[in-house]
Amino acid sequence: MARLVYSINVTLDGCCDHTQSIADDEHHDYALNLLSGATGLILGRNTFELFESFWPNMATSESGPRSVVALARELNSKAKYVVSRQRTASDWANTVFISGDLSREIRSLKQRERGDLVLFGSPGLARTLAEMNEIEEYHFVIQPIIAGRGPRIFDEISKRLELVHLDTKVFGSGVQLTRWVPGGAR
Repeated sequence: MARLVYSINVTLDGCCDHTQSIADDEHHDYALNLLSGATGLILGRNTFELFESFWPNMATSESGPRSVVALARELNSKAKYVVSRQRTASDWANTVFISGDLSREIRSLKQRERGDLVLFGSPGLARTLAEMNEIEEYHFVIQPIIAGRGPRIFDEISKRLELVHLDTKVFGSGVQLTRWVPGGAR
């Protein structure tokens, strides 16, 4: 049975806008290491479309920094499960769309797969999955930035989530990766 690991960039004031982060080699290496041991990704439609507009081309053009190209290749090779009521197809390899009952679809996917499934970004989807108790581990990539505006992580969550701290790693840029599990799951 697969585990769902959620990873999101978040500023000190809780903003989770993808433009408010330090995306250096160390950050890309973290994402690459997380993905390399994973079975696949789960993405919300908006995050998928951001990824789809950049990563496939980067993998084939190989025109970026080593860490970016390596991450692009890894993303291309993984199964991508996209939760969307609006989209049903993509040219990006290994993309599957999920549009039915989310609870049933995610549980079925976790039963079929082994290892980790990684959910990147997708704050609305993450909120829903957290409320359904489907996330087994949280990775908050805390950016040393105060954005002052933008979407907030776990906006309008309907219940309190208690987490247990696993560890923290500080990147050279000052970014802090903190890993957590739901309370009592340690």
